[in-house]
Amino acid sequence: MLKLRCRSIASLYLSRRVNSSINTAEHRNPSGLPHSWLHYLAWYSLALLLLCALVAGFNAIIDPHARLLLVDRPGFNQGKVTLKTNNRTGKANAVRQCGYENLILGTSRAENAFVVEHPAFSNGKTYNAALEAASMYEIRHMAEYALRVHKPRTFLLGLDFFSFSAGEYIEDDFADSPLAGTGSIASLARYLFSVRTVHESVITLLWNLRGRVVLCAHDGEAIVKPNSNSAREFFDFVLWRYTIGVYRRYGPSDEHFVHLTELLRKAAAADVAVYAVILPVHATMMELQNQMELQDDFVDWKRRLVRTFEEANAGLPPERRAVLWDFTTYNEFTTEKIPPADATGDAKTMRWYSDPSHITKTVGNLILDRIYGTKSATVTTAESFGVRLAPDTVEAVITAEATGSELYRRENPDEIERIRRLVLNNREK
Repeated sequence: MLKLRCRSIASLYLSRRVNSSINTAEHRNPSGLPHSWLHYLAWYSLALLLLCALVAGFNAIIDPHARLLLVDRPGFNQGKVTLKTNNRTGKANAVRQCGYENLILGTSRAENAFVVEHPAFSNGKTYNAALEAASMYEIRHMAEYALRVHKPRTFLLGLDFFSFSAGEYIEDDFADSPLAGTGSIASLARYLFSVRTVHESVITLLWNLRGRVVLCAHDGEAIVKPNSNSAREFFDFVLWRYTIGVYRRYGPSDEHFVHLTELLRKAAAADVAVYAVILPVHATMMELQNQMELQDDFVDWKRRLVRTFEEANAGLPPERRAVLWDFTTYNEFTTEKIPPADATGDAKTMRWYSDPSHITKTVGNLILDRIYGTKSATVTTAESFGVRLAPDTVEAVITAEATGSELYRRENPDEIERIRRLVLNNREK
Protein backbone atom coordinates (compact mmCIF):
# COMPACT_ATOMS: atom_id res chain seq x y z
CA MET A 1 0.00 0.00 0.00
CA LEU A 2 2.83 2.37 0.97
CA LYS A 3 4.74 1.43 -2.18
CA LEU A 4 1.72 2.24 -4.33
CA ARG A 5 1.26 5.60 -2.64
CA CYS A 6 4.96 6.48 -3.17
CA ARG A 7 4.66 5.64 -6.83
CA SER A 8 1.65 7.93 -7.11
CA ILE A 9 3.46 10.78 -5.42
CA ALA A 10 6.54 10.28 -7.66
CA SER A 11 4.37 10.15 -10.73
CA LEU A 12 2.58 13.39 -9.77
CA TYR A 13 5.93 15.11 -9.10
CA LEU A 14 7.38 14.10 -12.47
CA SER A 15 4.21 15.17 -14.25
CA ARG A 16 4.39 18.63 -12.71
CA ARG A 17 8.09 18.99 -13.66
CA VAL A 18 7.39 18.02 -17.25
CA ASN A 19 4.48 20.44 -17.51
CA SER A 20 6.56 23.17 -15.98
CA SER A 21 9.34 22.57 -18.54
CA ILE A 22 6.88 22.65 -21.40
CA ASN A 23 5.31 25.88 -20.15
CA THR A 24 8.73 27.47 -19.76
CA ALA A 25 9.72 26.45 -23.28
CA GLU A 26 6.47 27.78 -24.70
CA HIS A 27 7.02 31.07 -22.85
CA ARG A 28 10.48 31.38 -24.34
CA ASN A 29 9.33 30.31 -27.84
CA PRO A 30 5.62 31.15 -28.12
CA SER A 31 5.57 30.44 -31.87
CA GLY A 32 6.12 26.80 -31.26
CA LEU A 33 8.64 26.73 -34.14
CA PRO A 34 11.99 25.02 -33.81
CA HIS A 35 14.81 27.36 -32.81
CA SER A 36 16.56 26.78 -36.16
CA TRP A 37 13.57 28.23 -37.98
CA LEU A 38 13.57 31.31 -35.74
CA HIS A 39 17.22 31.91 -36.51
CA TYR A 40 16.47 31.52 -40.22
CA LEU A 41 13.65 34.07 -40.07
CA ALA A 42 15.81 36.52 -38.15
CA TRP A 43 18.64 36.28 -40.68
CA TYR A 44 16.18 36.51 -43.59
CA SER A 45 14.61 39.65 -42.15
CA LEU A 46 18.00 41.19 -41.54
CA ALA A 47 19.12 40.42 -45.10
CA LEU A 48 15.91 41.90 -46.48
CA LEU A 49 16.39 45.09 -44.46
CA LEU A 50 19.98 45.38 -45.66
CA LEU A 51 18.88 44.90 -49.27
CA CYS A 52 16.20 47.60 -48.90
CA ALA A 53 18.77 49.92 -47.34
CA LEU A 54 21.18 49.30 -50.22
CA VAL A 55 18.46 49.94 -52.81
CA ALA A 56 17.33 53.14 -51.08
CA GLY A 57 20.93 54.31 -50.64
CA PHE A 58 21.80 53.64 -54.28
CA ASN A 59 18.71 55.47 -55.53
CA ALA A 60 19.28 58.36 -53.12
CA ILE A 61 22.89 58.83 -54.26
CA ILE A 62 22.29 58.51 -58.01
CA ASP A 63 18.95 60.36 -57.65
CA PRO A 64 17.73 59.94 -61.26
CA HIS A 65 14.90 62.50 -60.79
CA ALA A 66 17.05 65.09 -58.98
CA ARG A 67 14.75 65.13 -55.95
CA LEU A 68 17.34 64.90 -53.16
CA LEU A 69 20.65 66.12 -54.67
CA LEU A 70 22.78 64.49 -51.96
CA VAL A 71 25.46 63.99 -54.63
CA ASP A 72 25.65 65.99 -57.86
CA ARG A 73 28.90 65.30 -59.70
CA PRO A 74 29.79 65.60 -63.40
CA GLY A 75 30.66 62.24 -64.89
CA PHE A 76 28.86 60.41 -62.10
CA ASN A 77 25.20 61.39 -61.75
CA GLN A 78 24.79 65.02 -62.81
CA GLY A 79 23.08 64.25 -66.11
CA LYS A 80 19.60 62.83 -65.44
CA VAL A 81 19.16 60.98 -68.72
CA THR A 82 15.97 59.09 -67.88
CA LEU A 83 13.84 62.21 -67.41
CA LYS A 84 11.16 63.35 -69.80
CA THR A 85 12.11 66.78 -71.04
CA ASN A 86 8.63 68.28 -71.03
CA ASN A 87 7.18 67.26 -67.65
CA ARG A 88 7.54 68.96 -64.27
CA THR A 89 10.51 66.90 -63.14
CA GLY A 90 12.39 67.24 -66.43
CA LYS A 91 11.86 70.99 -66.67
CA ALA A 92 12.82 71.60 -63.05
CA ASN A 93 16.01 69.63 -63.62
CA ALA A 94 16.85 71.70 -66.73
CA VAL A 95 16.32 74.93 -64.78
CA ARG A 96 18.66 73.68 -62.05
CA GLN A 97 21.43 72.41 -64.31
CA CYS A 98 21.68 74.99 -67.05
CA GLY A 99 21.72 78.45 -65.47
CA TYR A 100 19.31 80.21 -67.81
CA GLU A 101 19.12 84.01 -67.76
CA ASN A 102 15.52 84.15 -69.02
CA LEU A 103 12.67 81.82 -68.12
CA ILE A 104 9.27 81.50 -69.77
CA LEU A 105 6.63 80.52 -67.21
CA GLY A 106 2.97 79.62 -67.59
CA THR A 107 0.81 76.90 -69.08
CA SER A 108 0.89 75.02 -72.38
CA ARG A 109 -0.28 78.23 -74.07
CA ALA A 110 3.07 79.86 -73.32
CA GLU A 111 4.86 76.55 -73.97
CA ASN A 112 3.42 76.46 -77.49
CA ALA A 113 3.61 80.18 -78.29
CA PHE A 114 7.11 81.35 -77.38
CA VAL A 115 10.41 80.38 -78.97
CA VAL A 116 13.62 80.80 -76.99
CA GLU A 117 15.63 82.03 -79.98
CA HIS A 118 13.57 85.21 -80.35
CA PRO A 119 15.57 88.50 -80.39
CA ALA A 120 13.73 89.53 -77.23
CA PHE A 121 15.97 87.08 -75.38
CA SER A 122 19.28 88.20 -76.86
CA ASN A 123 20.58 89.09 -73.39
CA GLY A 124 21.25 85.47 -72.48
CA LYS A 125 20.23 81.83 -72.56
CA THR A 126 16.49 81.26 -72.42
CA TYR A 127 14.40 78.24 -71.45
CA ASN A 128 10.69 77.59 -71.83
CA ALA A 129 9.74 76.35 -68.36
CA ALA A 130 5.98 76.60 -68.95
CA LEU A 131 4.02 73.57 -67.74
CA GLU A 132 1.05 71.87 -69.35
CA ALA A 133 -2.24 72.56 -67.52
CA ALA A 134 -0.41 74.41 -64.75
CA SER A 135 -2.22 76.17 -61.94
CA MET A 136 -0.92 79.43 -60.48
CA TYR A 137 0.26 77.37 -57.52
CA GLU A 138 2.52 75.27 -59.76
CA ILE A 139 3.76 78.30 -61.70
CA ARG A 140 4.73 79.99 -58.45
CA HIS A 141 6.65 76.88 -57.36
CA MET A 142 8.55 76.78 -60.65
CA ALA A 143 9.52 80.45 -60.23
CA GLU A 144 10.60 79.94 -56.62
CA TYR A 145 12.59 76.86 -57.57
CA ALA A 146 14.41 78.86 -60.24
CA LEU A 147 15.20 81.60 -57.73
CA ARG A 148 16.65 79.02 -55.33
CA VAL A 149 18.86 77.12 -57.74
CA HIS A 150 19.95 79.90 -60.12
CA LYS A 151 18.58 83.42 -60.15
CA PRO A 152 17.54 84.41 -63.71
CA ARG A 153 17.33 87.96 -65.06
CA THR A 154 13.77 87.89 -66.35
CA PHE A 155 10.51 85.97 -66.12
CA LEU A 156 8.10 86.02 -69.07
CA LEU A 157 4.93 85.02 -67.27
CA GLY A 158 1.94 83.68 -69.21
CA LEU A 159 -1.30 84.14 -67.27
CA ASP A 160 -4.44 82.14 -68.04
CA PHE A 161 -7.96 82.37 -66.66
CA PHE A 162 -8.25 78.67 -65.83
CA SER A 163 -4.97 78.68 -63.85
CA PHE A 164 -6.75 80.68 -61.14
CA SER A 165 -9.65 78.27 -60.73
CA ALA A 166 -10.36 76.69 -57.35
CA GLY A 167 -10.85 73.45 -59.29
CA GLU A 168 -7.25 73.45 -60.55
CA TYR A 169 -4.32 72.77 -58.25
CA ILE A 170 -1.66 70.25 -59.21
CA GLU A 171 -1.18 67.73 -61.98
CA ASP A 172 -0.19 64.13 -61.26
CA ASP A 173 3.52 64.64 -61.99
CA PHE A 174 3.92 67.63 -59.63
CA ALA A 175 4.01 65.73 -56.32
CA ASP A 176 6.94 63.57 -57.44
CA SER A 177 8.94 66.47 -58.90
CA PRO A 178 11.60 68.70 -57.30
CA LEU A 179 9.05 71.53 -57.39
CA ALA A 180 7.24 69.87 -54.48
CA GLY A 181 10.42 69.37 -52.44
CA THR A 182 10.88 65.91 -51.03
CA GLY A 183 7.11 65.45 -51.13
CA SER A 184 5.13 63.15 -48.88
CA ILE A 185 6.64 60.18 -47.04
CA ALA A 186 4.70 57.81 -49.29
CA SER A 187 5.96 59.55 -52.42
CA LEU A 188 9.55 59.50 -51.18
CA ALA A 189 9.27 55.81 -50.26
CA ARG A 190 7.98 54.95 -53.74
CA TYR A 191 10.90 56.85 -55.22
CA LEU A 192 13.64 55.28 -53.07
CA PHE A 193 12.44 51.67 -52.97
CA SER A 194 10.94 51.07 -56.43
CA VAL A 195 12.50 48.75 -59.00
CA ARG A 196 11.77 51.39 -61.65
CA THR A 197 13.97 53.92 -59.84
CA VAL A 198 16.75 51.32 -59.60
CA HIS A 199 16.52 50.84 -63.36
CA GLU A 200 16.66 54.60 -63.96
CA SER A 201 19.57 54.96 -61.53
CA VAL A 202 21.57 52.30 -63.37
CA ILE A 203 20.94 54.01 -66.73
CA THR A 204 21.84 57.42 -65.28
CA LEU A 205 25.06 56.07 -63.77
CA LEU A 206 26.18 54.20 -66.90
CA TRP A 207 25.49 57.11 -69.27
CA ASN A 208 27.37 59.51 -67.02
CA LEU A 209 30.35 57.19 -66.62
CA ARG A 210 30.54 56.64 -70.38
CA GLY A 211 30.33 60.36 -71.14
CA ARG A 212 27.18 60.04 -73.25
CA VAL A 213 25.18 62.72 -71.42
CA VAL A 214 24.45 66.00 -73.21
CA LEU A 215 23.11 68.59 -70.80
CA CYS A 216 20.77 71.45 -71.70
CA ALA A 217 19.98 70.02 -75.14
CA HIS A 218 16.23 70.74 -75.01
CA ASP A 219 14.78 74.26 -75.04
CA GLY A 220 11.58 73.40 -73.19
CA GLU A 221 9.27 74.34 -76.06
CA ALA A 222 6.24 72.17 -76.67
CA ILE A 223 6.88 68.98 -78.57
CA VAL A 224 4.41 69.28 -81.43
CA LYS A 225 3.05 65.99 -82.74
CA PRO A 226 1.77 65.68 -86.30
CA ASN A 227 -2.00 65.97 -86.48
CA SER A 228 -3.93 64.65 -89.45
CA ASN A 229 -7.28 66.03 -88.29
CA SER A 230 -8.76 69.17 -89.78
CA ALA A 231 -8.79 72.39 -87.77
CA ARG A 232 -12.57 72.11 -87.42
CA GLU A 233 -12.33 68.65 -85.86
CA PHE A 234 -9.62 69.78 -83.49
CA PHE A 235 -11.53 72.92 -82.53
CA ASP A 236 -14.67 70.94 -81.79
CA PHE A 237 -12.74 68.46 -79.68
CA VAL A 238 -10.94 71.08 -77.56
CA LEU A 239 -14.10 73.12 -77.03
CA TRP A 240 -15.87 69.95 -75.90
CA ARG A 241 -13.02 69.17 -73.46
CA TYR A 242 -13.30 72.63 -71.90
CA THR A 243 -17.09 72.34 -71.75
CA ILE A 244 -17.04 69.13 -69.71
CA GLY A 245 -13.82 69.88 -67.82
CA VAL A 246 -12.00 73.11 -67.03
CA TYR A 247 -14.88 75.54 -67.56
CA ARG A 248 -17.49 73.34 -65.90
CA ARG A 249 -15.51 73.09 -62.66
CA TYR A 250 -14.28 76.69 -62.71
CA GLY A 251 -14.65 78.68 -59.49
CA PRO A 252 -12.85 81.88 -58.41
CA SER A 253 -9.96 81.31 -56.02
CA ASP A 254 -8.43 83.86 -53.65
CA GLU A 255 -5.60 81.45 -52.94
CA HIS A 256 -4.22 81.52 -56.48
CA PHE A 257 -3.96 85.32 -56.31
CA VAL A 258 -1.91 84.86 -53.14
CA HIS A 259 0.44 82.63 -55.16
CA LEU A 260 0.73 85.31 -57.87
CA THR A 261 1.42 87.97 -55.25
CA GLU A 262 4.18 85.85 -53.72
CA LEU A 263 5.74 85.22 -57.11
CA LEU A 264 5.83 88.95 -57.88
CA ARG A 265 7.13 89.81 -54.42
CA LYS A 266 9.98 87.31 -54.51
CA ALA A 267 10.93 88.25 -58.07
CA ALA A 268 11.12 91.92 -57.07
CA ALA A 269 13.21 91.06 -54.00
CA ALA A 270 15.62 89.12 -56.22
CA ASP A 271 15.70 91.96 -58.80
CA VAL A 272 14.18 89.73 -61.49
CA ALA A 273 12.18 91.59 -64.15
CA VAL A 274 8.66 90.25 -64.77
CA TYR A 275 6.80 90.63 -68.07
CA ALA A 276 3.33 89.13 -67.69
CA VAL A 277 1.00 88.48 -70.59
CA ILE A 278 -2.57 87.24 -70.96
CA LEU A 279 -2.35 85.15 -74.12
CA PRO A 280 -5.12 85.31 -76.74
CA VAL A 281 -7.51 82.42 -77.18
CA HIS A 282 -9.72 82.12 -80.24
CA ALA A 283 -13.02 83.99 -80.25
CA THR A 284 -14.89 80.68 -80.05
CA MET A 285 -13.23 80.02 -76.70
CA MET A 286 -14.29 83.45 -75.46
CA GLU A 287 -17.84 82.79 -76.64
CA LEU A 288 -17.82 79.42 -74.90
CA GLN A 289 -17.02 81.27 -71.65
CA ASN A 290 -19.98 83.53 -72.32
CA GLN A 291 -22.32 80.61 -73.05
CA MET A 292 -21.23 78.97 -69.78
CA GLU A 293 -21.92 82.21 -67.91
CA LEU A 294 -18.28 82.84 -67.02
CA GLN A 295 -17.98 86.30 -68.58
CA ASP A 296 -18.41 88.10 -65.23
CA ASP A 297 -15.75 85.88 -63.65
CA PHE A 298 -13.43 86.63 -66.56
CA VAL A 299 -13.66 90.42 -66.35
CA ASP A 300 -13.42 90.30 -62.54
CA TRP A 301 -10.29 88.21 -62.96
CA LYS A 302 -8.73 90.91 -65.15
CA ARG A 303 -9.63 93.65 -62.68
CA ARG A 304 -8.10 91.67 -59.86
CA LEU A 305 -4.94 91.03 -61.86
CA VAL A 306 -4.55 94.79 -62.27
CA ARG A 307 -4.99 95.36 -58.53
CA THR A 308 -2.51 92.60 -57.71
CA PHE A 309 0.16 94.06 -59.98
CA GLU A 310 -0.46 97.57 -58.64
CA GLU A 311 -0.03 96.37 -55.07
CA ALA A 312 3.10 94.37 -55.94
CA ASN A 313 4.65 97.37 -57.73
CA ALA A 314 3.90 99.83 -54.93
CA GLY A 315 7.10 101.53 -53.79
CA LEU A 316 9.23 100.08 -56.58
CA PRO A 317 11.09 102.30 -59.07
CA PRO A 318 9.67 102.20 -62.63
CA GLU A 319 12.46 100.01 -63.99
CA ARG A 320 11.73 97.29 -61.43
CA ARG A 321 7.95 97.16 -61.76
CA ALA A 322 6.24 94.07 -63.17
CA VAL A 323 4.44 94.74 -66.46
CA LEU A 324 1.04 93.26 -67.41
CA TRP A 325 -0.06 92.94 -71.06
CA ASP A 326 -3.40 91.75 -72.44
CA PHE A 327 -3.85 90.23 -75.92
CA THR A 328 -7.31 88.72 -75.54
CA THR A 329 -9.29 91.36 -77.40
CA TYR A 330 -11.32 90.47 -80.52
CA ASN A 331 -9.04 91.24 -83.48
CA GLU A 332 -7.80 89.90 -86.81
CA PHE A 333 -6.03 87.01 -85.08
CA THR A 334 -8.60 85.90 -82.51
CA THR A 335 -11.45 85.97 -85.03
CA GLU A 336 -9.69 83.90 -87.70
CA LYS A 337 -12.16 81.83 -89.72
CA ILE A 338 -12.26 78.11 -88.96
CA PRO A 339 -12.05 75.96 -92.12
CA PRO A 340 -14.95 73.58 -92.83
CA ALA A 341 -14.58 69.95 -91.80
CA ASP A 342 -14.32 68.77 -95.43
CA ALA A 343 -11.39 71.11 -96.27
CA THR A 344 -8.29 69.40 -97.70
CA GLY A 345 -4.58 70.11 -97.89
CA ASP A 346 -3.37 73.45 -96.57
CA ALA A 347 -6.95 74.73 -96.51
CA LYS A 348 -7.80 72.57 -93.49
CA THR A 349 -5.19 74.26 -91.26
CA MET A 350 -5.19 77.72 -89.71
CA ARG A 351 -2.53 80.41 -89.74
CA TRP A 352 -2.83 81.84 -86.25
CA TYR A 353 -4.20 78.93 -84.18
CA SER A 354 -3.44 75.25 -83.78
CA ASP A 355 -6.64 74.89 -81.71
CA PRO A 356 -8.96 77.37 -79.95
CA SER A 357 -6.73 77.47 -76.87
CA HIS A 358 -3.26 77.69 -78.47
CA ILE A 359 -1.81 80.31 -80.82
CA THR A 360 0.93 79.46 -83.31
CA LYS A 361 4.50 80.60 -82.85
CA THR A 362 3.93 83.25 -85.52
CA VAL A 363 1.49 85.05 -83.22
CA GLY A 364 3.80 84.34 -80.30
CA ASN A 365 6.59 86.19 -82.11
CA LEU A 366 4.27 89.15 -82.70
CA ILE A 367 3.47 89.26 -78.99
CA LEU A 368 7.15 89.21 -78.05
CA ASP A 369 7.85 92.01 -80.53
CA ARG A 370 5.08 94.06 -78.96
CA ILE A 371 6.22 93.49 -75.39
CA TYR A 372 9.95 93.90 -75.89
CA GLY A 373 9.93 96.37 -78.80
CA THR A 374 11.78 94.03 -81.16
CA LYS A 375 11.20 93.61 -84.92
CA SER A 376 11.49 89.94 -85.75
CA ALA A 377 8.17 88.93 -87.30
CA THR A 378 7.53 89.15 -91.02
CA VAL A 379 3.86 89.85 -90.30
CA THR A 380 2.86 93.40 -89.51
CA THR A 381 0.05 94.15 -87.13
CA ALA A 382 -1.85 97.15 -85.87
CA GLU A 383 -0.59 99.06 -82.85
CA SER A 384 -3.79 98.12 -81.07
CA PHE A 385 -2.69 94.47 -80.84
CA GLY A 386 -1.92 94.12 -77.16
CA VAL A 387 -2.66 96.60 -74.39
CA ARG A 388 -0.81 97.39 -71.18
CA LEU A 389 -3.29 96.67 -68.42
CA ALA A 390 -3.39 99.27 -65.67
CA PRO A 391 -6.07 100.96 -63.53
CA ASP A 392 -6.60 103.60 -66.23
CA THR A 393 -6.91 101.10 -69.14
CA VAL A 394 -8.63 97.99 -67.81
CA GLU A 395 -12.21 99.24 -68.05
CA ALA A 396 -11.71 100.39 -71.65
CA VAL A 397 -10.31 96.94 -72.48
CA ILE A 398 -13.32 95.22 -70.90
CA THR A 399 -15.70 97.47 -72.84
CA ALA A 400 -13.85 96.79 -76.10
CA GLU A 401 -14.11 93.04 -75.48
CA ALA A 402 -17.87 93.28 -74.94
CA THR A 403 -18.22 95.26 -78.19
CA GLY A 404 -16.04 92.79 -80.07
CA SER A 405 -18.04 89.86 -78.73
CA GLU A 406 -21.30 91.44 -79.86
CA LEU A 407 -19.88 92.02 -83.35
CA TYR A 408 -18.51 88.47 -83.58
CA ARG A 409 -21.85 86.96 -82.57
CA ARG A 410 -23.63 89.05 -85.18
CA GLU A 411 -21.21 88.12 -87.98
CA ASN A 412 -20.79 84.45 -87.05
CA PRO A 413 -24.23 83.07 -86.10
CA ASP A 414 -23.33 79.53 -87.17
CA GLU A 415 -20.36 79.41 -84.78
CA ILE A 416 -22.45 80.75 -81.92
CA GLU A 417 -25.20 78.19 -82.59
CA ARG A 418 -22.59 75.42 -82.68
CA ILE A 419 -21.26 76.50 -79.28
CA ARG A 420 -24.75 76.90 -77.85
CA ARG A 421 -25.66 73.32 -78.86
CA LEU A 422 -22.38 72.03 -77.45
CA VAL A 423 -23.09 73.56 -74.04
CA LEU A 424 -26.74 72.52 -74.07
CA ASN A 425 -26.02 68.90 -75.01
CA ASN A 426 -23.41 68.52 -72.31
CA ARG A 427 -25.60 70.09 -69.64
CA GLU A 428 -28.19 67.42 -70.23
CA LYS A 429 -25.74 64.55 -69.78
